[in-house]
Amino acid sequence: MDAIRATKYCLLSRRCSCAPLVTIVVSAAALSFASIAAHAACEAKSPDHLVALIELYTSEGCDSCPPADNWLSRVVGGDGARRAVPIAFHVDYWDRLGWKDRFASAKYTDRQYEQMRRQRSTFVFTPQVMLQGGISGNGVRWPTRQRLLRRSTRAAHAQISG
Repeated sequence: MDAIRATKYCLLSRRCSCAPLVTIVVSAAALSFASIAAHAACEAKSPDHLVALIELYTSEGCDSCPPADNWLSRVVGGDGARRAVPIAFHVDYWDRLGWKDRFASAKYTDRQYEQMRRQRSTFVFTPQVMLQGGISGNGVRWPTRQRLLRRSTRAAHAQISG
């Protein structure tokens, strides 16, 4: 009983040098338990159908790109979120014209050029949509939501279970 009172006094006393250490240990234990609980609650399951990869090559310096960004956000709304993974890559080749895109990266530009080489195309442009690595649309004609999501109704190629 005296040990409990001494510990209680020690933790409440300002002169005790172990109080900060106890606070750190208790905080670390609480965070550890919270992390374990969050990990147990996190679960992901692949659907039984393909999920379409939609790549939009865009730039803040391109005046045709805001409608494309808007199109991308609309196309994956609702059940499209389960059927498509949208990715917007901000390219940097518009930056030299004076409008610096804060999201642009030379890596995204390189990626777009590599995709074009695979398609045996000779130029890149924005906005440009690629579906599953193939050219699907440009700033004039956008693929419809149905066309994009129809690609993801096919059965998955493999079943993986854990």
